[in-house]
Amino acid sequence: MSQKATLLRSTYRRGALPELAETDFNNWARRESLPLAREVAYHQGTLQSDPDKRSVVVVPAGYLDGAIPVAEK
Repeated sequence: MSQKATLLRSTYRRGALPELAETDFNNWARRESLPLAREVAYHQGTLQSDPDKRSVVVVPAGYLDGAIPVAEK
């Protein structure tokens, strides 16, 4: 296991994460994953994408500061 994985495993203990009580995938996706994607990954829907897959979407300053902790958890 990598050092990062070991750190995250010790930081986010299963018993300290009440959101893990949901075991049905569809319920989890609807109640937790989708709202987090909208809020954090898509910045409340303010990030604009480009249908041209060769273009790059520029994320706002501080984007990773909010996204990384959510992704790690």
